[in-house]
This record gives sequence, structure tokens and C-alpha cells, in this order.
Amino acid sequence: MGGTICRTGRSENQVSKSILWLPWYFVNRFIDSTRLAEEILGRPASLQEIWVTMEDNHGKTLNNIYEMGACMFALLREDMIFSDLHSYRYTVNKQEGYYNYSEIFRLKFS
Repeated sequence: MGGTICRTGRSENQVSKSILWLPWYFVNRFIDSTRLAEEILGRPASLQEIWVTMEDNHGKTLNNIYEMGACMFALLREDMIFSDLHSYRYTVNKQEGYYNYSEIFRLKFS
């Protein structure tokens, strides 16, 4: 596995790892809720929209939205989701204007 998120493989060019330990069933809930929120809205979703989607579909998984933010940033650091350059909206589908953490890091620090 390696790292702090249940992950079977990493790209050689990934620049970071999560700093949180998240089991696979949490990771799956976050990924599913991000995907579902985007399908419902027709655009990438904000943290608040993903929070509501997760609460509606998976019940009370976390205590508050701050924990949700920490978990979403953990997924972003693992290059499992994409965000805009300001980390305001998230998607699981690569699209124009959305980047994984490694791409954002290289844009800002290379």
C-alpha cells in the first residue's frame, strides 16, 4: 500500500502524499459524493455541495464540514481528484481548468 490512504499504486511523478490516514470506505464515499454532486449540478462541485451530497447519500460520515475539507485536501494531495487553481470546486474527471495536486505544485513552484 504505502502512504496514508489505501492506495495500490502511485504515479512516479506524484509530488506528495496524504497526511491523513483514510480507510478505503471513506475514500470511496468522498469520491462517490464528488462524482454524484457533479452529475446533479452539471458542473464541478464546491466543498459545501459535496458535503450535502455525502450527508444525503451516505449519512453522517463526518462531524462537520471542516473535517470534510481536511479529507478532500487529503484526496487532492494523493492526486485522486482535481480542483481549480483556488481549490474552490472539485471534480473526479480531468477537464480544462482543473488540475491534480502535482500539476498545481509544478505550475506554482517550477
